[in-house]
Amino acid sequence: MKTRLIGEDGFDSVRHFLGGVFSSPTHWPEWNLVVSRHYDTRFMYFVIESGGHIHAICPVHEVRDGWRKRFHSGQFHYIPYGGWISDNHPGLSGVSYPLPVNAMIESFSLPQSGLFGTIGSVTGKCFYTMVNDLRREEEEIWSSCIDAKRRNMIRKACRCGVSVLYGTDVSDDFYELYSTAMARNGLTCLSGQFIKEMADLKGEVNFVPFVAYLNGKPSSALGLVYDKDYAIYWLGATGQESAGFGQGEFLQWEAIRFSKKHGCRYYDLCYTDRERLPRIYEFKKGFSDKEVIVPYYNHKRLLYKVLSKFSKE
Repeated sequence: MKTRLIGEDGFDSVRHFLGGVFSSPTHWPEWNLVVSRHYDTRFMYFVIESGGHIHAICPVHEVRDGWRKRFHSGQFHYIPYGGWISDNHPGLSGVSYPLPVNAMIESFSLPQSGLFGTIGSVTGKCFYTMVNDLRREEEEIWSSCIDAKRRNMIRKACRCGVSVLYGTDVSDDFYELYSTAMARNGLTCLSGQFIKEMADLKGEVNFVPFVAYLNGKPSSALGLVYDKDYAIYWLGATGQESAGFGQGEFLQWEAIRFSKKHGCRYYDLCYTDRERLPRIYEFKKGFSDKEVIVPYYNHKRLLYKVLSKFSKE
């Protein structure tokens, strides 16, 4: 097995590989290339191959900082995951990154459930997410994965006349809710152009805006990103004066149903933190019966450490 770094001339071979294994929208070139254009990174893949065949891929964004190089895979400009996806070839016994001597890498892999064909290890910090297995029947998901409180809120939304629409027709309402909520919370939001480019993606990666309406007015929003196998609750926002009618719960349920209908095997609620964000944790817990570790890996070459030490002095 040989590990090497490939650029754009090898992306078609990566697409071919991902088409034949379990995949995630975070690992296809298209989403990553939007990030690369907007944030001036060099996007590439580490690949493990033998006999001219790829057996594993890991997307990375290279950022230069003086003489140093940083490679980021996941948790980078709103791409939640990176790390390795493999075909489970028996020869994949270990993973090594052929980093330049002046480089470091930080990687957040897909959830470690034993189901996704990922390889790698957990080092240092622990991160978690919640995943809903969509291979079950919708009724089983409703009764077994959605807790009673959230089911009651979904029913309340229906009684109150909340409606959910999705697609390009609600794009403006989605972005207005999203950008306003981010500003209200003192956070930097993705630009309208970035969101437009996500909506215009062709191929395996799909971005779909969902908006809940109360009395005909947009009240809550959800941004879903999915590919053939994996769906991710990517962005969310609630209007300041419209909480409490079950819109958030209704949006989650409709996004879960949409993801299952479009063939996804899993719906990921995209990171949880019981200590720092207990209210969000409890909300997301209401839509999944499976909390799993997100493998984290961080490694710095010796010269990178030396250069970093001098840059602080």
